[in-house]
Amino acid sequence: MITFTTNIPSGVDPCLPGGSSWVWSLDYRTGGPIASSTTTYPAARSLGLALASRPVLVKLPTGKVQGLIRKSDATTTSQTIPTSGGIIAGKRKSWREVILGN
Repeated sequence: MITFTTNIPSGVDPCLPGGSSWVWSLDYRTGGPIASSTTTYPAARSLGLALASRPVLVKLPTGKVQGLIRKSDATTTSQTIPTSGGIIAGKRKSWREVILGN
C-alpha cells in the first residue's frame, strides 16, 4: 500500500492560496485500489476545500491504520486508511524530489 495526498489549486493563478485536496491509497503492486477479502476501497477520497500536507500514518492497537493530515485551513483530519488485511511491517519511508543543477 502507498498513501499520499494531491492538491488542486483554485483559480487561474496557482500561487494564490486555496484549492482542494485528495488522499490516495493504492496497491503499490498494481497501481489500483486496495482490495480486501470483503470489499474494494475507493482509490481516492476528497479532503475538501483546503490544501493538504503529507499523511502521517498511525497503526492503532486494534490493527487499523489512521492517516492524520494537516490542512491549510489549520485543521487536522483523521482518515481511515484501507489495508489489504496483511501484516503492516517495515520502516517509514519518505520521498522527496531532488533537482540537480547543470
